Amino acid sequence: MKNIQLFFIILLVNSVIYADNLNSSSPKNRQENATKDSLFHIIKTTKKPELKAKAFISLGRIYQNNNIDSSTYYLNRALKLSKIAKLKKLEAESNSQLGILYYYTAQYLNAINYMKEAVEMYKDINDSNKISDILNNIGLVYTTIDKNDYAIDYLQQSVEIKKALHDDYNTALAYLNIGAIYMNMQKDSIAMKYMLKALPTFEKDLHSSDSLNAMSGLAYCYNNIGQIYQNKEEYDKALVYLKKSIKYLQTINDISNLTLSFVNIASVGLDIAKTKSANNKIKYLKNIKIYIDSAITNANKIQDYNNLFLAYNILSKYYFELGDYKKAYKYKSKYISLKDSIFNKQKMAEIEDSEERYQNLLKQTELDKREIEINKNNELIKKQNQLIKMGAIALFIFIILVFFIIIYLRKNRRKNKILMLKNKEIEYINKNINDSLRIASFIQNIVLSEFKNKDSFFNGSFTINKPKELVGGDFTWKKTIDNYIYVAVADCIGHGIPGAMVSMISNNFMHYSIKKQNINKSLGEILTELRNKGIKKIIQQDIFSSVIGLDLALIKFNKITLELEYAGANLPIYIVTEHDINIETNKYKLYKIHNNKRKLYEIKQDRMPLGNYEILDEFTSVKLKLNKTDRIYMFSDGFADQFGGKNNKKFKYQYFKDLILSTSDEEITTQGKIIESSFTDWIGNNEQVDDVTVLALEI
Repeated sequence: MKNIQLFFIILLVNSVIYADNLNSSSPKNRQENATKDSLFHIIKTTKKPELKAKAFISLGRIYQNNNIDSSTYYLNRALKLSKIAKLKKLEAESNSQLGILYYYTAQYLNAINYMKEAVEMYKDINDSNKISDILNNIGLVYTTIDKNDYAIDYLQQSVEIKKALHDDYNTALAYLNIGAIYMNMQKDSIAMKYMLKALPTFEKDLHSSDSLNAMSGLAYCYNNIGQIYQNKEEYDKALVYLKKSIKYLQTINDISNLTLSFVNIASVGLDIAKTKSANNKIKYLKNIKIYIDSAITNANKIQDYNNLFLAYNILSKYYFELGDYKKAYKYKSKYISLKDSIFNKQKMAEIEDSEERYQNLLKQTELDKREIEINKNNELIKKQNQLIKMGAIALFIFIILVFFIIIYLRKNRRKNKILMLKNKEIEYINKNINDSLRIASFIQNIVLSEFKNKDSFFNGSFTINKPKELVGGDFTWKKTIDNYIYVAVADCIGHGIPGAMVSMISNNFMHYSIKKQNINKSLGEILTELRNKGIKKIIQQDIFSSVIGLDLALIKFNKITLELEYAGANLPIYIVTEHDINIETNKYKLYKIHNNKRKLYEIKQDRMPLGNYEILDEFTSVKLKLNKTDRIYMFSDGFADQFGGKNNKKFKYQYFKDLILSTSDEEITTQGKIIESSFTDWIGNNEQVDDVTVLALEI
């Protein structure tokens, strides 16, 4: 017997589980070291986004085996929080776990997409171990949908990384998976070689501190070896290995794979039953029924649809061998229906053939029991009478339908007249709204665009301002006091009309906070005061609590000494210079040198916005000395977050910095045109996702 879904494949899910002080634990032992109560306590009490995101991931993992809806909810909470707090590692982990969850629920396209996104994120942070795990998992999704060439390619990539990392355990798991795929391709001799490659590692670790994982690996190996022996019709050996598998799976409480082992033992039992005499056959069949019932109970308990449809198939064959063709057909229909809903690729002809076969068996059995001899002429007359009755019923239904259609059309004619009037009214309202937005955009540009004309001090500048809608939440701001020039780029919460309103309010705050009597205050003190005495007073009102807030980069430039002071709320700045920069703090880094000449430095921001947030530390300032021809770049996050290009991915800050540095030899206004053109080419036919602002100043 060959059944392509009765072997074990292993998803690598060895990510961190967090509880109490967020110490890691094995997946098999996670509920002992990270209880739900402790995780909920962390979420309720901590103000640190990282700890909260880790707790959400852990809850998602805990609920994966018994509550799919809860697992989906907590993993999506983790993903959203990780993105907001820019926690790249936890964002990657959330994507990986969602991929595994979608695999369990047979949503294979979603599973592959989330896993591939996780791989790209782990590449950004150079985590080879995680990359290898997820490549393994992608391979297993592909083998589930019968894309075996893709599957082997991804698994071989995973093996090479695990070998380089000297990770014997996970290398053995990858061997086991490759062997399982060769079983799927009916190449049992090659499959057995890979199983025997994997087995020594699991046996060696059985008495080590990692014994639970070793038991898991042994269970999977024994199951697959048992399947190979079944295919070779060596049933006694098959049962020995399958029962060994069940022993370890019960020890580690692996419900999903225990379900599959029950199905496998029942499958071998059916093969053995076929070799028995009539009386012994029925007795033997009843002994294997307990395995089938246990498989269906477990699969329903954890919503394991991948194994449930296999159990229905075995139960159908069980009743067929008993001669109960009515139940055999019932469970065969359940098997086909569930399989189609999972894979959506079963041919209709195959289903119809299966149904016809079981219907004929059922009819034949009933005829044998009743010993009725059907007269062909009477049967033909009976069918003709049925056709006449059905024709009369159909004609009656048709007449009723025509009657209701006529009534419906009359009512619809009146409704259409009303709709035409409503549409004209809506068109008039939309025209007024669009006219108002254009006027608002004109006013906002006058109030907020500080760099339309050339500045008398700076050697040159350029501004790119592309609101997502007619009005937006980004703005630039400038103010001169004595020998100091203050410049800011702000990204307010939201875009469109809400963002525009916040930008106007925030612009007024800037003028109020930065005045002559504050000239000796540091920019960090000014931002802290702006948040505590300005913005926070407004957001205490419920109607503003979720919409008032902004990310801000603020600089103060001394026109005589060329000294620059910077403070930032979630927005960094870049400096392009031919000189070295020395700052006392560690809030800067050299990104890259262009043509052995120009250097791009990133001056880091404080990772909190001006507004409501879990972290409310004091803002800090950075001071540095600049030189003539140095350039300062200030920007919102809209440019780097824009989706586009051939693969429809984010532009990302790495490529944004490369674009700035590679064009820095150009005259500054020319550079601005090149950067704006690059953005237009990148976005293509995609929708702009956020307001975009870039400001550059040359000393």
